[in-house]
Amino acid sequence: LTLRVLRDGSILPPDLAPVPAAGKTLRELRAALEARIARDMPGTELFLTIGQVRQIAVFIGGEVQRPGTQAMTALASVLDALQIAGGVRKTGSLRAIRVDGPRGSRVVDLYAVISGTGGEVDLSLREGERILVPPLGGVIAVAGEVTRPGIYELPAGTPGLPLASLLRLAGEPLRPAGNRFLVQGTDGGGRRSFTELRPGDAVRRGDSILVQPGADVSTNQL
Repeated sequence: LTLRVLRDGSILPPDLAPVPAAGKTLRELRAALEARIARDMPGTELFLTIGQVRQIAVFIGGEVQRPGTQAMTALASVLDALQIAGGVRKTGSLRAIRVDGPRGSRVVDLYAVISGTGGEVDLSLREGERILVPPLGGVIAVAGEVTRPGIYELPAGTPGLPLASLLRLAGEPLRPAGNRFLVQGTDGGGRRSFTELRPGDAVRRGDSILVQPGADVSTNQL
């Protein structure tokens, strides 16, 4: 049988009552059908696959390479849409991507997806939704002896975060101990200065953090 999901979200198998399908995964729908068939049609086996996925239109705008309305399958995610739009520009935020549509408005923080922290992130899309990538927010630079030196964006709406959280984004220091953390600043006379920090101290937008060995030691020398 080839069955189509109707506008009310159900499918109508012959000799069975309507089965709700919209919003279910294929595994959930298969389990619901198996339970219904085991009850109403004993001795019958079920094999279920997806024959065709409907197309949806999603608008992607803001700081992306190719803004505009894009057609994609109903199984596409926010990441798929951004890839179709050519990706986020260097001037775009990965922390505060807004998705507006029939389900309301929500903010997607891609740092949680990239780092694998922050719990479950809703990346699903629905017909008629809009993805808006705002300009880049506040950033902090991390250099020196860390796993991933780079420039990291602060969470949306926050002026700073603990140094330990920033170091986790940078993959932690190369050494588990014996590190020195310096923040680069500029005084009123325009002179550059360094201040030493502890992991529990806060860093703020525009800071530049340098990770160095805690002490310089020469060995095998006179």
